[in-house]
Amino acid sequence: MGRNEDEYVTYTIVTCQESATSPADVATMKIKRFRGGSSKDWLTWSMQFRSLAKRKGWRADQLSVQLLTLIDGDLLREVERIASDASSKGLTFEDFYREVGLLLVPADYCEDLDEELWTLTKRREETVQRCTARLRQLAQMYADLPRIRKPSQSFNNVDIFAAPCRRTGRTSSRAAEFRMRR
Repeated sequence: MGRNEDEYVTYTIVTCQESATSPADVATMKIKRFRGGSSKDWLTWSMQFRSLAKRKGWRADQLSVQLLTLIDGDLLREVERIASDASSKGLTFEDFYREVGLLLVPADYCEDLDEELWTLTKRREETVQRCTARLRQLAQMYADLPRIRKPSQSFNNVDIFAAPCRRTGRTSSRAAEFRMRR
């Protein structure tokens, strides 16, 4: 019942450089290869990938290579196609990463997360800490949603959140709440 060796990739992170008197302090971080799954699976994995990339200090060209290394299965062919298109168009890594996210997360998934956030309650058997962790994870997923945007817009622009959902025609509750506070 052991883990498949091919399922995880282990990275070493140097936390303290080697000196004349002491060896380097290192930490290891494992990340599971992404083989596809639900929108929530992608958003959770994406948070782990971004955390790893930040800790490793990867540049944009390294990020693309590492992303292609960590994606596996049928999804890899599609991501390689997107990478090729991004390279030929001269897109940044963030634009490329957003395209991959849009491949895996439907445009109206914000409504599902919004609903889950607004109806979140503590379960009877759940600790307060675990409930808080679920809330933080959902809020982070909501913030990390890939959004279709014009190059002139930023993610802090409220108009991005005010776009109506294609499925329901409603705007996000978050955008409506923001407009009410203004």
